[in-house]
Amino acid sequence: MEIDLSRWKTRKSYVSSVVSLSLVLLTLGLALLLVLNANALSRHVREQMGLTLLLKDEAPRAEVERLQKELDASEAVRSTRYVSKDEAARDLRETLGEDFEAVLEHNPLKASIEARVRADHAWPDSLAALKARWERSPLVAEAHYPASLLGQVHDNLRRATLAILGLALLLLLVSVALINNTIRHWIREQRFIIHTQKLVGATWAFIRRPYLLRGLLHGTVGATAASLMLSALARGLDREFPGLVQGTDVALLLGVVLLAGAAISGLATLLAVNSYLRAPEDELHL
Repeated sequence: MEIDLSRWKTRKSYVSSVVSLSLVLLTLGLALLLVLNANALSRHVREQMGLTLLLKDEAPRAEVERLQKELDASEAVRSTRYVSKDEAARDLRETLGEDFEAVLEHNPLKASIEARVRADHAWPDSLAALKARWERSPLVAEAHYPASLLGQVHDNLRRATLAILGLALLLLLVSVALINNTIRHWIREQRFIIHTQKLVGATWAFIRRPYLLRGLLHGTVGATAASLMLSALARGLDREFPGLVQGTDVALLLGVVLLAGAAISGLATLLAVNSYLRAPEDELHL
């Protein structure tokens, strides 16, 4: 009965250690995922910005199509979309929730071309230059872009990147501390066994070996569980935002998590075992 109870406690300690490691490494992995994909996220947000070219009412449809092809061929433009007067009216009705044409008795909106720019050109100066360039077209009545919103987005992205980097560093320190605490708690339960091995003449290397192997195993199993959860999360993000999460970044992340789990767990185990190897017998009961 005592043997079964001892085995149950050992298994409970093992499971608790692995679960704690996996959760800590998952949290650390999430922060690293944000850091690795901060640039991709920034590009994704900036590529939602663009120019809207309001077309003159008398602009021939063939000339408008030619203008749209010129825009598509521009290195600054990622994609374009032609919006007719009727489509613009329908979109506005859906936004307002009422039929404004019934009040005005005509459709005052203009046809337009919505041009999404590439991330490298989604900056205030670049968009201002593009606006001035395309407004010179005889087909364009006016061009505009959300200048104030663009400035806010850039400021927010800069602050968010710094915050993510700070969070990643903080989580790294917290992760090391939590993993070390988990390992020390596990080794503390073995302190009398360690002391008994010392009394019978076992070398420190002989005593440390099984604990180091177990610590490396704990770290590897916990890191593997965290990696599986991170992989599932990355696949979900890729389905929702195609191209946001790069496969090479995910592979690098999983490799870092696996190495970090094994390395941190192994080092924490080594330090914990050494502390009890050096401890005198009267300190073992504290």
